[in-house]
Amino acid sequence: MHGSSRQGSSRPVQGSSRPAAKGGPSPAAGSAEAQHLTGLLEPVVSARGMDLETVRITAVGRRRLLRVVVDADGGVSLDDITLISRVLSDELDANGAMGEAPYTLEVTRPAWTAR
Repeated sequence: MHGSSRQGSSRPVQGSSRPAAKGGPSPAAGSAEAQHLTGLLEPVVSARGMDLETVRITAVGRRRLLRVVVDADGGVSLDDITLISRVLSDELDANGAMGEAPYTLEVTRPAWTAR
């Protein structure tokens, strides 16, 4: 791994995400890195029958937090979150997309689809 630590979320992140506008995911406004990551991750998420809702990168001390919100028709189960978290982590590491700096990957689902 490229300095990453996997952290799949078993809980939705309350109040931190809104539905994406029609037509695709909404990366954090003004973030070229988030837009690049959206382009990289969207096909991976879509291939597993899910929709990439948001990609957000924030600084947390010396680390970065990459928060990815996924959804699907009928909702996303915790097993789905676990699987897609592993797949996305592998994709990020294989492409060196997050560079050498340490980061935490958090994959979650919108609160309104929790089941």
